Amino acid sequence: MVKKKYICLIIFTLLFFGTSCANRISHKIPGSTNSFLTEIFVSTEKTSKTKTELSNTTPKKEETVISFKLCYIAREVFYEFIRNPKQSLLEQEGNETDTYMFSESIDYPGKIRYEILSSDTVEIYDNHDEINIPYLHITINNILLNFVGNKNEIGKYLKQNGITGNIESIIILAVYDYSPRTIWVEVDQENYFITIDEMYNINEETNVYRIYNHSEYYEKFKVKDGKLIVNGKDITSDNYIKIHYRYAEFPLVETIKALGAKVEWQSKTTALVTYNNKKYIIDTIEYSFAEIGSIDNIIETPPGGYSFYQVIGDDFILDSDLMKYVVNYMGANINIDYENLTITIN
Repeated sequence: MVKKKYICLIIFTLLFFGTSCANRISHKIPGSTNSFLTEIFVSTEKTSKTKTELSNTTPKKEETVISFKLCYIAREVFYEFIRNPKQSLLEQEGNETDTYMFSESIDYPGKIRYEILSSDTVEIYDNHDEINIPYLHITINNILLNFVGNKNEIGKYLKQNGITGNIESIIILAVYDYSPRTIWVEVDQENYFITIDEMYNINEETNVYRIYNHSEYYEKFKVKDGKLIVNGKDITSDNYIKIHYRYAEFPLVETIKALGAKVEWQSKTTALVTYNNKKYIIDTIEYSFAEIGSIDNIIETPPGGYSFYQVIGDDFILDSDLMKYVVNYMGANINIDYENLTITIN
């Protein structure tokens, strides 16, 4: 009898708690009955719907905030361009000028995507804060990215300088040492040029901007005739002396002769140089100036560097970066006054 009572109590307890649990489960799922399997099924269905809804509501890709062009200009093209600025000149094939398109990367947050427009497309991603392009010898920092990539920002700067109108195009001109980095801006078909860190080193925290109209920019950065003074003697007459933005070109032979060297041409392309009881050979074909018996070329272009040289008459025209090695080797120093267009060697 006792056993029957215990059995009944156990059955009653199981029925009570089972019904109670079923009711609690059913309250979680409106419209469901009393099955725990229903909870699992509905939960899976809800998860599936949630995933579908998420895929359908993925935010659309926004337009890029930063988008601008950078053009690396060959020297000859640059001087032609500043006389008559036009985009078609930059896009001509075979002029050694490359145009790059920079834009904010959506696929890689915090990165900037750039591609070469004038050749096969090459997509490269670089840090948003600063882009270093070694072969262009240019650094683009975050401040500059925001400045050129936002017409409101550059428009504000133009307005502060009394220039208003529709901004038609913005292109950064990357040149070597014949001009500072420059932002070329077309406003209502008028050309304006904003130099970046003109004659200053690149500062990661700020940029120094200066603005020019077309004629002002041309006069400031065109090639100018210069004056060459060696040991107090003006040897400018009949010599090729040109002053660029950050370097100069002048004759090797006439300079070392003014420093006291004896120069004897052995042929149209080679000369024997005697200075301080040492003998050197100049070879305009091999582009060399070396002490006899030595394999070291005093005017060899440093790795990763650039040099400009040409032969005019019986002289070898070099840029000041290379000429400083020559004059230093001969115990002298060179100074270039870019404002007064004067090269002084003592």
